[in-house]
Parts: sequence; C-alpha cells; structure tokens
Amino acid sequence: MEEKSEQLHQNIAHLSDLLHSGQDEAFVTSFNALHDFEMGQVYSGLPEQLRAVAWRLLDNETLATVFDNIDVDDEDIDDLLQEMPPQKAVQILRNMYADNEVDLLQEMPTRLVATYLSLMPKDEAEDIRKLINYEEQTAGSLMSIEYLAVEADLRVDEVMRLVKQQALEAEAINYVYVLDKQERLVGVISLRDLLTHPDDMLVSEITKDRIISVKAGDDQQDVAQIVADYNFISIPVTDDIVDVIDEEAVEDYSGLAAVNVSQTDDTAWHSAIKRIPWLI
Repeated sequence: MEEKSEQLHQNIAHLSDLLHSGQDEAFVTSFNALHDFEMGQVYSGLPEQLRAVAWRLLDNETLATVFDNIDVDDEDIDDLLQEMPPQKAVQILRNMYADNEVDLLQEMPTRLVATYLSLMPKDEAEDIRKLINYEEQTAGSLMSIEYLAVEADLRVDEVMRLVKQQALEAEAINYVYVLDKQERLVGVISLRDLLTHPDDMLVSEITKDRIISVKAGDDQQDVAQIVADYNFISIPVTDDIVDVIDEEAVEDYSGLAAVNVSQTDDTAWHSAIKRIPWLI
C-alpha cells in the first residue's frame, strides 16, 4: 500500500510540474498513459488551480474515464464536476457509463441535476431520470443502459459485426441479448457462442431461451447471490421501468430535464426497459 501511495504522489507531482511549466502536450501524453484507475486518483489529487488547466486539455472521453474511476463515497466528486461549466460537465456525464453517471447525479442537489439533464438530449435525459429514482440497495439502482441487443433473425457474422461496432459503447460485451420485434427479451447468447458457431448460422439457432432474470425492486444482495449461484457476469432486469418508479420520486424529479451493471462484490451487471436487458 505504501508503494502505491508513493507512486500516486510521484504521478501527481510529475503531472503538476508539466502543467506548471506549460508542457501541455507532455501532460496529455503522460496522463493518457496512466491506468484508468490511476487517472481518477491523480486527477482528484491535483490542486484545484491545476485541475482548471487539466480539464481544458483532456478530451471528454478521457475525463469520463476519470469520473468513472472516482469513488463517489470517497471523494467530493460532484464538487469536481462543478469546477467546470455545465455544458462541459454534461459532455463528461454523457460519456460515462450510465450506472456511474446515475451514482454521481444522485450525490448532487436536485436543482443541479435538473440543470444537467436539461442540457442533455431528451431521450438520454429520460433514461437517466428513470434510473435516478430507484432506491439504493436494489437491482434498479445498479442498472446500466449500455448493453448489446440484437434481433433473432440475424446471422452470427452480422451479430459479430455489431458487437465490434458497439463494443466501445457497451459496459460489458460478455453477453448479447436477443429481442423479438416488440423489443421483448427472448434469450441470450454468450460471446463464446458467437465465436464457436458458423458465420451463416442464425442467432435464433444458438439462443438460450431459458432466461434467468431479476426485478428492479429486488434487493441487491439477493441479486448478487443469483449471479454467484449461476456464475453469471451480468443478469437482465425484466421489469418495465416506467411501471416500477416510485410515485413520490417521480414527483420529486418532475421538474428535471426538458423531459446499469454498477458493481457489487466486484461483479459487473446490467438491466432492461420494456423487458429489454439493461445490465447491473
């Protein structure tokens, strides 16, 4: 632990020196060379006046990685975001994984959340607003909207192309969820299934249609036990999100906007709206 702490201090000192001396390009290169986890630690450890320089130099994707890797329980992460103009903060939020984005927004005053959501595209803001309303310690509070879903009439090679296209947007690509024409979850395929079957085979022929799922209101410890029992990496939540939002929460956030698998016990998950899989 002492070695890690010393390395952190060295990284902060080195990057601070680069910023102080105006070596902007060297700073960006050195910062991007850090591990994702280190990015969060180093950025939050920089003096405020240097962070004001750093966020202007780093792109939105890198800054999203920074905030994805800052623990909301350990840092005043909402204060870090408020050091930037709202428009910049929103771009960072939009590039974060949805479950981390929701965790961060839940730490903020309602008025500030409303400001950020009002600057997002309406459909994105609506999805986030729904996720915010789930009670802590439930499956719903862990859900993420970054998942891979396809229709059953595609071929394996077509799905593999989609996997490659969407891999950067999805929080996990271990499973591909199969939907019918009404966007209802009908089965799941693992990445291994796709890699070990012929390219011209239909997805419907290799889809596992026995679906193990949970409800958005289920206790997260119960969900974690199911994940462990079945040795899953992710699990779908098959509630219609609109139906399970608490009415009081909807009222609390009615003024918001012009309008999931977070990790528990080191296990990544995902979830579903209108019976679509989102991940927890």
